[in-house]
Amino acid sequence: MTSTSDRAVIDILRVRASEVGAVITGSADTELRVTLPIRRTSDAVVTFRLNVECHGGLLTVREVKPEHLPGFCPDRHINPGGSFCLYWKPVDGIDVDDAAAGMEWWSTVVAFLRLQLRAAKLRRWPNRRGRAHGEAARYQHAAEELATQLGLSDALLAGDLRLAKGVKGGYGRVLRLLRGDTKILAVWEEVPRVVTVRRACICGQHRRARAMNDCGDHASAAARLVIAMKQTQRLEADFMKVFASRQCCGTMDDCPLKKAA
Repeated sequence: MTSTSDRAVIDILRVRASEVGAVITGSADTELRVTLPIRRTSDAVVTFRLNVECHGGLLTVREVKPEHLPGFCPDRHINPGGSFCLYWKPVDGIDVDDAAAGMEWWSTVVAFLRLQLRAAKLRRWPNRRGRAHGEAARYQHAAEELATQLGLSDALLAGDLRLAKGVKGGYGRVLRLLRGDTKILAVWEEVPRVVTVRRACICGQHRRARAMNDCGDHASAAARLVIAMKQTQRLEADFMKVFASRQCCGTMDDCPLKKAA
């Protein structure tokens, strides 16, 4: 039985489609087929043939058949079956329940396809830090919020923060947080807590340096940041293992599937 809400979503998208240049080539209660021209920076136009569906409140879009995009590529945020991973619903999802949301959704599709054209040329995702996959996205979001609290947001988003293992100590394994090649702090992984809380806080938010244990809850936030980054890495690796047997499309130089192969 067709859901009224599904029909309503498709109706909203049908009405707003022309505003992004989409031309409807087929329509049903819960489905649209459109052509959508996307202009490259060189002014050349690539026309995508897309299938949009809404079933049980879940809105998906994919190429009618793989033509300009791979049928599957986690590094390019294309799910098995070809549907586009446009956003992470808990944080930046779009509920198409009115005309404004419909326009936001179409604009997101256009932006996604522009990134795809750039990715095909660069052979990497244009945004250095795209959204992590699966459950890893939840920890990535937590890391982003903690990094903002500590004044490290730009460094995290630029990929300048990374983890390295340290020696074991009294509380077990140590994880070091590096900015570039410089260690900025270390965290006991199993506790978790900052190894040296009397060191100067990494936030740099005060004219006179404060010790981490005297700078609000920054010692706790720093420990949670490191653990969130570690969990993001672990869960991202687990996600890729699920698809380890899938053939890499070969369009991205640093795709984890390519490395696994």
